[in-house]
Amino acid sequence: MPEMLPVDHPNLQIARRRLQRTQWLWGLLFGAMGWLSYGVLRADHLIAFVPWVVGAVLLVIEPQPLLLALVALMWALSLTNLIPSVAVVLGTDPLGLLFDTGSLETLVLIFVRLVIVVTAMNQFLL
Repeated sequence: MPEMLPVDHPNLQIARRRLQRTQWLWGLLFGAMGWLSYGVLRADHLIAFVPWVVGAVLLVIEPQPLLLALVALMWALSLTNLIPSVAVVLGTDPLGLLFDTGSLETLVLIFVRLVIVVTAMNQFLL
């Protein structure tokens, strides 16, 4: 087993700063999604924005690599909002309501979210 790096090692400090910047970016994206959910779904599903905002706060205040898995999980679970029967309970997709999506736009939303899930899992695994 290789030796552990000391806390003051330059490479470890660079990796920690990179993780913090990455989490700030994901936190900003989560906050934007929470704000969008609140703005679009406030009348029907008042608490639909809460997971996004809590995730944004966690990502900003705590630099932990495990939170990148949370990012992937949240975006993967947001795909379930595109199913009509689930959307009645959890709230519809705010991006779908905002852009008035058809079948092609829904496929693009699914593809983009899958790319986001793969990106977040890749960042977690690295």
